[in-house]
Amino acid sequence: MTTPKRRIPKVAGTRTRPTTTPAEETPQRPSPTPRPGPLKPSPVPEGTQDARQAGKQRVLTRLPLVLSLLALLFTAFAAWSFVEWRSLAFAGNGNQALVSTAESSKVIGQVTTALEKTLSYDYSKPDANAQAVKDYLIGDAVKQHEESFKSVKAGAQDKKRVVTATVRAIGIKQLRGDHAELLVFVDQQLVEGDAQPILGPAQATIGATQVDGNWKISGINSK
Repeated sequence: MTTPKRRIPKVAGTRTRPTTTPAEETPQRPSPTPRPGPLKPSPVPEGTQDARQAGKQRVLTRLPLVLSLLALLFTAFAAWSFVEWRSLAFAGNGNQALVSTAESSKVIGQVTTALEKTLSYDYSKPDANAQAVKDYLIGDAVKQHEESFKSVKAGAQDKKRVVTATVRAIGIKQLRGDHAELLVFVDQQLVEGDAQPILGPAQATIGATQVDGNWKISGINSK
């Protein structure tokens, strides 16, 4: 006698999934990691480059203006200091500068020429400075000039050195007989070859002595 097969009843709303063994599952390969490409520099915006170039041009344009303003400020300050000091220096008695205008003008004119000649130097005309020393300096001033100009003359030919002195302000402190004492402000401009000029301001007290009717520098006390 044959035993009948039993049927499993289906329940509505369910699905039977086919069963699979582990051997039947397909293994998944890991996705390859992307390799980084070469780094590229970020481009600089055109506006930034233009701004940097404009900044450099502004600096180069303003530099000569700043130097000119500094020179003007120094000249103004020197003139103001001189006027203030002169009002006090002329208060004493016996100073011929107060009463002898003609002689005062003569002293100032000749001492100004002497300073600008002796404090200037041209590498191509070294004898001109030597002759100026003989013509305008006497006594201690000769040795003082020699000491101060050692560095100017050293290497002057190789560097094509030129020094130009200009008296910016000058006044007489004392004038008695053949002796005078003056306060001066001098600018010395140094140029070497094609280099930019360098301005060196200086203040000095000058002793002057009249020899055979001409005023010559007998002492230089620079500050």
